[in-house]
Amino acid sequence: MWDLDCPWSLSVAAPHSETTFSILGNTGCAMIVLAACWLAMDSLPRLRKMFWPVVAVGSMSLTVYVLHTVGIAYLLRVMGIDSAGEDGSLSMLLSFVVATSTFAVLWLRAFQRGPMEVLMGRITDLARHIL
Repeated sequence: MWDLDCPWSLSVAAPHSETTFSILGNTGCAMIVLAACWLAMDSLPRLRKMFWPVVAVGSMSLTVYVLHTVGIAYLLRVMGIDSAGEDGSLSMLLSFVVATSTFAVLWLRAFQRGPMEVLMGRITDLARHIL
């Protein structure tokens, strides 16, 4: 859509143009949203209790990502369900959200970090001692 051979095309800030100013603008918007969410969570303790499942999933995002990937592979290979094709539905998405949120909340009640986060922490500690 944009002539990337022309240096002036990088100055376009149109949505989804993937140019420098578009990326900077999107990053700025994301940072504003994160800061607003952070301030809201700090100032409203009831909001923190209400969004505890979201906080739990965010606290162990690597584990949730790996479980999500394993779940999709299971659906594709074992059950023969194409989660991205015609078989994919809102109910499948909601089941993934409920399953991962439930797992994250229950896991974090017993442990401080997710299993993949602990594994990555141990690997980095090992690498720190080697180097």
